[in-house]
Amino acid sequence: MKNLYYLFIITVLLVSSCQPKSNVVTKTNGSERTTYEKAKHYLSESEYHKGLDAINLAIQEKDQKHLEELYYLKGFIHHAYGETTDARAAYQYVIDQNKAYSLYKNKAEQLLALNLAEEEFQEEIRLKQAEIFKNKDNKQLNDDSYLVVEKQPRFPNCPETTQIEIQKCSSQMVQEHIIRTYDVGLGNTFGVYEKVSTYVYYTIDTEGNVASITARGMNTFLSLEAKRVIFSLPQMIPGESRGEKVTVPFSVPVTYNPI
Repeated sequence: MKNLYYLFIITVLLVSSCQPKSNVVTKTNGSERTTYEKAKHYLSESEYHKGLDAINLAIQEKDQKHLEELYYLKGFIHHAYGETTDARAAYQYVIDQNKAYSLYKNKAEQLLALNLAEEEFQEEIRLKQAEIFKNKDNKQLNDDSYLVVEKQPRFPNCPETTQIEIQKCSSQMVQEHIIRTYDVGLGNTFGVYEKVSTYVYYTIDTEGNVASITARGMNTFLSLEAKRVIFSLPQMIPGESRGEKVTVPFSVPVTYNPI
């Protein structure tokens, strides 16, 4: 049976006010740069290892004014590099802060959940590959990837009309979520001064949640941010095939375009 694969073509231009790269003097307003300022400068110049070293030093110095941001950036960098243990510890610090208002807590919670979900997905892939290897000379494994999806996943706010209208409504809601949720300031933070596209691949599982999420793009940090945004999509009404709930794959291109 023909595999029905839904592709949401959503190219979102995420606009950030960026200044061109320039040589920065070693003084700021007549005074020495703080360790925090050095960290931000290194990151903006794409010197990420120096930036991470400066972040760790600023944390050791207990820069209270910027401590939450420093831990968030530390977690984000480790996460982007696949260093899950260090990333989780940094995210957890941000989450544990009892602040009346936080710029970073909600994003840290999303990234921590994403981190755990990614690890679980990688383990599923490993087990599936091992199973395929064991059965390579035996019976073909069950594969439901060729199911025809009669009802695609939809957001509760999208009326249950025709499949074309449902797809149009869902696409619009995903686009609005990306624009509303994406942190356009990350481009400045990590020294991205050109257009960068990230392709996010994911599924909507039988509970209506985003799962099996991966991304492909030219910038590691923007790829992670794109995954965070898609992972935080509201729960959907799952797709159906022959009256049964099924997992449905999707792909969303997200374009960061600084001006």
